[in-house]
Amino acid sequence: MRKPTVSELIGLLDKPALLKWANNLGLKGVSIDEHKRLLASKGTSLHRQIKDYLEKNVSPTDKILKEKVPLFKKKIKLISVEEPIETDYFIGRLDVRFEYKGSLYISDFKSSKSIYLENKLQLCAYKMAYPDCKVAITQIPNMITTPLNLDFEKGVEILKALSIIYNLKEVL
Repeated sequence: MRKPTVSELIGLLDKPALLKWANNLGLKGVSIDEHKRLLASKGTSLHRQIKDYLEKNVSPTDKILKEKVPLFKKKIKLISVEEPIETDYFIGRLDVRFEYKGSLYISDFKSSKSIYLENKLQLCAYKMAYPDCKVAITQIPNMITTPLNLDFEKGVEILKALSIIYNLKEVL
């Protein structure tokens, strides 16, 4: 049986806030599928620009990233970008791992200013692969990194339970 991705596990969760978001888009006459496609395309582009700068010093085309990513890179000691991970329960790809002021961090790039359960679970998943790392969210395009204090053990319990559900669902 293949291991699910972190995204597939988190995708099993109910996300009631998305219903309100989708309803608001619909009331404005905006296609949810088209809006999601545009957001995904923009997010992929921003991630690629950040990765290209951090790994190859290729200047971002996004005006804000062009200013902020070099400042971010100067503050950290980069370890990896878009690194594949694997645990007994899932596979995934973390956004960035770095050292800052003597501590190791795993950070996920997010354009949202809000931090949701799925963001916390994603970071717990990555921390399962690197338990010695602290976790943070780096808000893009401004590259503001916010460390998070998570109940890692509870997050692991949820991820393990989601893994069981995912695997049981596959054999039904």
